Amino acid sequence: MKTNLENENIGRFSLKGSLFFDWFKCYNLSLTSMQGKKSVLLLAIFLSSLCYSPSVSAEQIDGIEANSVNILPSQPIEGGSITIQLGLQNTNSEEKRVEYAIYRDQISPSFRLVKNVVEVPANSLVEVNTTWSGLTAGEKTIWVEFGIENGLLADFSQSFTVQSLPDLEVTSVTFEPESGVKSGEQVNFSATISNGGEFDADSSQVRLLVDQQSIFVTVPQITSQNSVVVEGSFVAPSSGQWDLLFTADVEDDIVESDENNDFEIQYTIDPRVDFYHVGGLSVIAVNESLTGPWVYSGLLGMANGVGDYNVTLQLSATTAGGTVITSPPFVVGISAAVKSWEHTVTISDFNLPVGVHEPEVMINPFGTDEYIQENSSNDKVTTSIEILEIPDVVLDPSAILMSPIVNSGDLVDWNVVIRNTGQTAVSGVIKYVWTSQEVEINQESSPIYLSAASEISWSPPIDLRTEPGKHVAYFEATWIPASDSYDAIFSNSKATGSVDVEAPLRLTWVESSISLKDANQETHVGPLSEGEQYSLIIQLNTFATGSINYTCANNKAQVFEIISLTASDEDGDGQDQVTLVCTFTADAPTTMIQLVPEDPLASSVYTRSWSTTADLTDVVQSQNDNSIGTVFIIIMIILLLVGVLIAAIILTRESSEEVERDIFDYCPACDGELEGDEDKCPHCDFNLKKARSKFHDCEECGEFVPDLLENCPYCGAQQDVSKYFKRRERIVREKETVALPEESEEEEEDEVVQGTEDFDEAVKEFGFDAAQLESDWDENLAEAETQVEDAYDRQQELIEQEELDDEELSEIVEPTLKKASDSFSGVDLDEVLGQRDDIKPHLVDDDEELSASDAKIRERLYEITGEEGVLPGDEVVVGMGMSDRTIAGNEVPDDAMDFSFTDDASPAKESPQKEEKSRRSPRRRAPKRKETSAEEAPEPVKMVECGVCGSELKETDTECASCGSRFE
Repeated sequence: MKTNLENENIGRFSLKGSLFFDWFKCYNLSLTSMQGKKSVLLLAIFLSSLCYSPSVSAEQIDGIEANSVNILPSQPIEGGSITIQLGLQNTNSEEKRVEYAIYRDQISPSFRLVKNVVEVPANSLVEVNTTWSGLTAGEKTIWVEFGIENGLLADFSQSFTVQSLPDLEVTSVTFEPESGVKSGEQVNFSATISNGGEFDADSSQVRLLVDQQSIFVTVPQITSQNSVVVEGSFVAPSSGQWDLLFTADVEDDIVESDENNDFEIQYTIDPRVDFYHVGGLSVIAVNESLTGPWVYSGLLGMANGVGDYNVTLQLSATTAGGTVITSPPFVVGISAAVKSWEHTVTISDFNLPVGVHEPEVMINPFGTDEYIQENSSNDKVTTSIEILEIPDVVLDPSAILMSPIVNSGDLVDWNVVIRNTGQTAVSGVIKYVWTSQEVEINQESSPIYLSAASEISWSPPIDLRTEPGKHVAYFEATWIPASDSYDAIFSNSKATGSVDVEAPLRLTWVESSISLKDANQETHVGPLSEGEQYSLIIQLNTFATGSINYTCANNKAQVFEIISLTASDEDGDGQDQVTLVCTFTADAPTTMIQLVPEDPLASSVYTRSWSTTADLTDVVQSQNDNSIGTVFIIIMIILLLVGVLIAAIILTRESSEEVERDIFDYCPACDGELEGDEDKCPHCDFNLKKARSKFHDCEECGEFVPDLLENCPYCGAQQDVSKYFKRRERIVREKETVALPEESEEEEEDEVVQGTEDFDEAVKEFGFDAAQLESDWDENLAEAETQVEDAYDRQQELIEQEELDDEELSEIVEPTLKKASDSFSGVDLDEVLGQRDDIKPHLVDDDEELSASDAKIRERLYEITGEEGVLPGDEVVVGMGMSDRTIAGNEVPDDAMDFSFTDDASPAKESPQKEEKSRRSPRRRAPKRKETSAEEAPEPVKMVECGVCGSELKETDTECASCGSRFE
């Protein structure tokens, strides 16, 4: 709601003046004292109309006027904040509670800056303010809502502009050359720097970051919405694609609206030419001469090269004394990717002393070739050569083990490299020695022929197997020259190797071998005697070989001995059996012995305990020594128990009312005594039958429980029965004395009675039997009484239904308790029986089926679970209940196959349920009948217990009268 104030210029002018004056008022003085001089006020109002930065307007509603907001500072900038001031003028003659709210950009709860209620005195002005932080550039609007609290609100808005700061950024970069630059060459760049803000930017610096190089270029002053171009250069890094990062105002000299000034661009550096050796270096003596000349050869590769190149190579070697021997350099021309080369040196060109050398060939050794390589780490290639006066056979000093992990009993493969460094062929054999544990194998190979300057890889021809146990196995191979051959230096004709053979010892307890012997080394059976020594004997199966210590101690950390066991492997299968004997002293009341291995990974801890009898002599002596203290302690304990007993009696004492409540049933409405089978309370006429059908949620577990139960059948929580029934006053029924009708002692002499003394004989004359007539009379009378009772029950139900009001009808709910058969559907019988303590001894699963003698147990199980099953002796009809008479062994009853009928057939017999219902005793007293014999006496009705509330029910009942549970 907005109020038009065009005709209220005077009030608006007064409001403007008051608001402006309020800015400069002294808050130590009251507003009334400061408004004393009207001339000063008018002057202030006039000045405010001239210098107040935002336009001033006012809105009014219900006598409350509000000026447009005042913004400080008047020219906000991006990223800053403003203070919003609002004046609220109450022109009413009484104080008002004014509700106001200030929003940013739009009236919405998510855009609200402040919402509050202030008390504005009559004819007074109250100023409120708030802050708007984090301003963004552009046109902004402030919305104001105000009005009397809980009344209609007026709103108006005030717009202002937020100026943006300078914003420097690199918008584009060009390179010279744009491509084809190789590593080490200079690259020029031009970067365009733009100022997208509304303020001019002072001088700053832009930085280029490439391969850990930082190039700084000064950027001149840039006016708003303009750009400049700066230039610089850098040295191309190694080949590849590089991400060049330009950052404007890298020193943060200028406050910008956006400090994210990074500009990233990719630039590719082409790889330079690269020369390298392909494969290894080979050297051959001409005519197998021991004095040369020698021919060195190899392959030279070129990458990223175009055209012809002359590559300088030089052969060099370092002697054992550190002297570098070089050959004259030679040039290899190459224009393809790979070029083979050969270079022959004489003993004068490359004179190597006798011995093993590693000559190498270096590319561009002096760095004078007319090219710069991309990579110089691949410019060398080496080989091995030995200069001998006579041929020499060299074996690699370390024999090569083919398998890095070897366990005891494994086969080990060794490889030995044999090299003939001489210029003539040699022959001989390899003598090898294999040592594993105490086993040593000395063998010689078959003759081996080595041509000049050749090498072979040799392996022992037989299987070398490690022995059991953890150890180090050794291998040694030695070249033995043939009688017609030679070897100049025998020290380099031997190869050795060793391997760590792992054999982790593992032991397992053989519990069937446990025996216990006394001090006489006789087997002991039964409890131990305190203080006596015994020996625990047990065997362990071992895997692999080795030794291990076991600590024999009791549970009191008393160490009896440390036993050392050694596992051997006499038959070579890696397994053995050892015996552990631990001698210990028994300790009452229980002796616990622990056999703890020193290596927990080798074996588990074995624990065994025996019951131990104490030494009675020491006990009696100890009791005699402490008899006085014992008597004192006993007296104190007796006194303490007496005190506890007295306190328990006091705390657990019940009143007579509580005792009676535990014995009798009481009405929940009037606490009147009930016998338990009433449908209405005899004391207050409370409908007990309806109360039994009411349920509520348990406050503890949330289950649906009857209102009459004092404890939840699910969690056992106490229920407040009085919460669910209205309190009624107990009606005291006065017993009325009814006078019996006076019997006339005088007999009417005129009354004539005719009959017979023997009724049975008289009935026989009419063709009837007295017993049959009495039985028919009883049956018809019982049936008539049952029909009358059913009619009476139906009438009572109709009366009770009419008495129920709408509120009571809403309280009647259908219980959700499951039937016994539903509760146990899908439940394993053993799980159900496992929860019954009274039959748990019968649940031992010995994989035997119940026989006919277990029929009572099985019948009891079916009663508990609600399942239906067949008991021994029951007749079972399979399929359609009809068998084929033609098959031998099938006996079909005649009544099952007789489909004939007669017109005078008697009516069908009533169902067992109706028959049982007819046999139920009526509630009202039946007339006296002639006593029946023991054979004709009706069977007693079998009573069962409700599985939900525990009430007593008849076996034929289908519904619990207490909790409303239904059964099948």
